Amino acid sequence: MQQGTASLSTAATLNTATTFHATGGFTAALNRQIAKKTFQAASQSPARLRSSFAGMAVSKTVTPKQTAQAVKFYRQDLHKHADTVSKVPAQSVTSFLDNTPKNVLNQCLEALSSAASLAVVGTAADAPALIAFYQAAANGPLQETAAMITARGLLRFGAYEAFNEWVQTVDTKGMFWMELSQYVKEAQLPVEILAHPGKSFVPQVRLANWLERGCPINRLNADPSRQATKEWLELGRASNAQEAAVEAAEKSAQKATAPQTAPLSQTDPALQATENLQPAASEETTAKATDVVTPAV
Repeated sequence: MQQGTASLSTAATLNTATTFHATGGFTAALNRQIAKKTFQAASQSPARLRSSFAGMAVSKTVTPKQTAQAVKFYRQDLHKHADTVSKVPAQSVTSFLDNTPKNVLNQCLEALSSAASLAVVGTAADAPALIAFYQAAANGPLQETAAMITARGLLRFGAYEAFNEWVQTVDTKGMFWMELSQYVKEAQLPVEILAHPGKSFVPQVRLANWLERGCPINRLNADPSRQATKEWLELGRASNAQEAAVEAAEKSAQKATAPQTAPLSQTDPALQATENLQPAASEETTAKATDVVTPAV
């Protein structure tokens, strides 16, 4: 029991560390130490890899090796849950949340959390895994959420060719696609979206809260706006700038507290006094140095 309490405490520490890091509250070195210990605990708990690792990654407090391990887990997790997600019958999101058995709900949330995490920390090599996840969810109530995760993930990866191929197979109707189409034009991204107006969008507060339970940043994928897309694609960039500012401030503080020895100028009285103390060459010494000694015959 104590061990479980300690693990939960570690997860809470991660959330605090991530928040403080984003605001410059922790130094980069301290944040990396916290992240190392937290990853060791999280790697033993799939739930924490789904919920916490992406936040650590955007805070730049994880190593490439840790990221590779997490990515491997996300791929396997999506494959494991694909069958469950694909068997959820078509219905409204509200009906899905109200009437789906708890164990199925939990498995779907795990899949969505792993997909969102992969869409943040993955690379273009992970595009097939995200597309396969979307295909599993395409005929059910999670289709729109899966589309947001996949589209934003591919754009974040810079997998533009994969995006253009995939989007031709998707029903690009509704607010998300209208907003995304506008966003990619404004950002001048090399993708093409033939978007169509759909039914009026109704904010899905319950969906957002449910997604957040599994992976906090996944809340953005209940929001179809171009602003949410912009925030997703920029995850981690703000903390990069803040980290650089914090490190610059630390270096500046170190310089300010270090003992300084001001150089003496040529007109400084102390320098002139020192020079006056140097022994001058006498005429006798100069003469001896320049005399030519003629050997006696």
